[in-house]
Amino acid sequence: MADALNKPLLSDPVLDVVGLSTANIPGIGYGSRGSFFNQESRARMGSTLWNLFSNNNNTDGSGIFDLRAKIFFEVNGSNQWVPYPQNPVTPIADGGSPDPYNTQRDGDWSLGKVGNLYSDYNYYWGRDGNIGGSTNPCPEIFMSAAETDFLKAEAYVRGAGVAQNNAAAAAAYNDGITASLTFWKNMAFQSSVWVVNKPSSGTPTDAELNAVKTNSKVAWSDANGLKLIYAQEWIDLFRQPWVAWALMRRTGNATPQDTTNPTGYTQNYGSLQRFSYPGDEKQYNFANWQAATGGSDLTSTKIWIAK
Repeated sequence: MADALNKPLLSDPVLDVVGLSTANIPGIGYGSRGSFFNQESRARMGSTLWNLFSNNNNTDGSGIFDLRAKIFFEVNGSNQWVPYPQNPVTPIADGGSPDPYNTQRDGDWSLGKVGNLYSDYNYYWGRDGNIGGSTNPCPEIFMSAAETDFLKAEAYVRGAGVAQNNAAAAAAYNDGITASLTFWKNMAFQSSVWVVNKPSSGTPTDAELNAVKTNSKVAWSDANGLKLIYAQEWIDLFRQPWVAWALMRRTGNATPQDTTNPTGYTQNYGSLQRFSYPGDEKQYNFANWQAATGGSDLTSTKIWIAK
C-alpha cells in the first residue's frame, strides 16, 4: 500500500479510465449494454441512491443537488422524479410500460414510458454504442481515477500502509468526487445519442462541484469518513455493479443500504456468494471447473477468500 501510494496513479478523470473503449479497440461494440436493458426492463432508480442525490422527494426534481442523478436516471411516465422503494416488504409493481428501454425511443424519447410510476435508468446508456453513428464514449470500465482516489482516501483513514491522516483522506475523497462528477458529465456530453437532458459542457462548473461537496449528505467529516468514502465510491461504481457488490462484501455491508426492511437483504440476497462460471468454462476447462465447483456451480457456494 505504501509503495503504491508513492507511485504515479490514475489521475485524469476522463483519460485515465482503464477499460474496453473505442480509444484502444477501434470499432468495438457494446451489445451487452442493450442486452442488459432489454433483459432487465424492470430496472428503476432506487430510493437509497435517490436519497444521496436529492435533499427531498419533490417530484419536480427541485431537491436534486448531484448532477449524476440526471445522467444515471430519468423521470417516470408522468415526467416526475419518483424512486422505487429500495427494499419493500412485498414487491411493488411499476404499473406502466413493461419495456421503457425499447428502441422506438431513438426517434421519440417519450415513447414506451406511459404509465411508469418510477424513474427509469437513463435510456441513453442502453443505446450508447448500440445505434448507428454512436460515438460510444463510455468504456466498459475496469478501473477509474475516481475509484483510485476513493481507495487512497480509505487507506489514509484506516492508516493502511501509511500513517493515519484525515487531512490527506479528505483531500483524496474530494478529488474522487471531482473525478466522478467530471467523468460522468463528460460521458453524457460526448455521447452523440444523448438528446434529452444532455449537459451543455463536459466539465462540471464550480457551482456543480460545490453543490455536492458542501451538501450535508456528502461534506467530509473525520468522524464519518469511511461511511462517506464508501457511499461516494458506491455511487461512482454505477456501471461496475460487480465491483460495487465486492465493495459491499469487503466492507461488511458498509455501503449505503435502506434500513426500513433490513431482513429483506438477507431474504433476497443472502444466498448470493459468488458469480456462476460462464457456460463455456465447463466445456473447455472441465477439470478445473469440476475442482472449483464440485460439479455444482451454485451462487451460494462461498469463494475461497470468504471461507
